[in-house]
Amino acid sequence: MSESHSQNRGGRPLARAEVSTQAPLRVQHATNLGALVRAERVGRGLNQAEMAARIGVSRGLLAGLERGDRGVRLDLVLQVLADLGIELVAFPSGAHKAP
Repeated sequence: MSESHSQNRGGRPLARAEVSTQAPLRVQHATNLGALVRAERVGRGLNQAEMAARIGVSRGLLAGLERGDRGVRLDLVLQVLADLGIELVAFPSGAHKAP
């Protein structure tokens, strides 16, 4: 995925409207991860309330994650990713690509 994205007035990058869920995604901002979560959820035909109830979190938390809000707990982010079948892989700085 290209790193092209626009900036809102607060300087935070805005999530892209469409995210490829087939290729690895470099997450450099919370909005990148949020856009991926939203794309996966929508691709499964789930609304936010259905997805939140399915994994036992509030709809507000899921909405915040999808927006890239700060302060979303990491354990809950990991829970959402696991439920969607999204594998989170971290590489040290300078590492090239996912296997």
